[in-house]
Amino acid sequence: ICRPITGDQKVNARYLESVWRIGIRLEGELEKETVERVVNRLMGGEEGADMRKRAIDLKEKLEASVRSGGSSCSSLDNFVNSLKTKDFMQQ
Repeated sequence: ICRPITGDQKVNARYLESVWRIGIRLEGELEKETVERVVNRLMGGEEGADMRKRAIDLKEKLEASVRSGGSSCSSLDNFVNSLKTKDFMQQ
């Protein structure tokens, strides 16, 4: 459940809800019924199960990217190596 208040929280919440589809935004006045409805959507039914499955898939992709040889690990290694080169230091 995303409750954006300020700054980049609104963009992050929109991304979680609309792009990754692993969350639900709550904006405006919070009322017990609204919170209860969102919790029920997340905890039960097909929509919540789909969100949990997508979240697990994203977690697995993230874990793979930071392992040795993963995309994030390789990108960081490439960046560090570029900092070590003479060409970069002379620019």
